[in-house]
Amino acid sequence: MLRHIRTVDEYELGAVYAWNKLATLAMGDVLALWADDLLPCSGWAEAALGALDEMGGHGVVGFNDLASDGEEYAAHWLADRAFINEHLGGAMYPPVYKSWWADREVTDVAKSLGCYRWCRQAVVEHLNYTFGKSPEDRTYREAARNYEADRVVYESRRRQAERASARLAPT
Repeated sequence: MLRHIRTVDEYELGAVYAWNKLATLAMGDVLALWADDLLPCSGWAEAALGALDEMGGHGVVGFNDLASDGEEYAAHWLADRAFINEHLGGAMYPPVYKSWWADREVTDVAKSLGCYRWCRQAVVEHLNYTFGKSPEDRTYREAARNYEADRVVYESRRRQAERASARLAPT
């Protein structure tokens, strides 16, 4: 059932806004960070859900996008709603970002909690222009303008998290 139609004004707010708005509207207990440049391969959902089950149903499962090994970050992933609420503040993509780098933060958070798994069998071809798999269109150009600002946000938040972790570590 279609519950929401995005207006032109919402579309202009970008993917981060859309992912977070749709997360609030979604009814399921497991949510996937998806985009229009992903092409799912047969069995991807079953594999990803199986990997989540192996973690006790709590955490982040990175998809195999055929471009990375999931070690640095998962560009697209699924997670249980409880993880999203407890560890990401209810947002699929932290809203301090405009377009980029939050996937690294989500991966970092999940790894630090021992709740991350990259799933080789959950194959989704990522047809992103940065991998030479599609032309650079308006959406990509607009997102690319945010790359450097979002990198600075990521690095700042990562340093803050590392300092907080060091303060909490037993001595």
